[in-house]
Amino acid sequence: MFHLFGEEGQRDLAVALVALASRRPGTVLFGEHVGSKEPRSIARENEPGRRFQHSDASFEQLWRDVFGPELGPKLDIHCELRDRSQSQMTARRKGELQPDDRWMQGIDLLSWRVTVR
Repeated sequence: MFHLFGEEGQRDLAVALVALASRRPGTVLFGEHVGSKEPRSIARENEPGRRFQHSDASFEQLWRDVFGPELGPKLDIHCELRDRSQSQMTARRKGELQPDDRWMQGIDLLSWRVTVR
């Protein structure tokens, strides 16, 4: 869901999730959404505004900033960036995109997990 918002909106969403979650050891937040090898802001298609795509490193830093300096060092953050176009083509041969799938080229999938130690 993060990828639907701009950079500030994503920070607001992370703050809201942290407010709802416990800060005790063992607390886990996780998800998966569109990401990018380099953080970037992109225009929305057919909608006003922009979306922000985090890299694995920038998304990790977002969580450290939101949890704050007292918990930042006590977080175990795992982020993995994968090529989304290839992960969604398991039934097709590699590189064989259908015309309606071409929008997926160059789009990565960011899987992440934040655990309080």
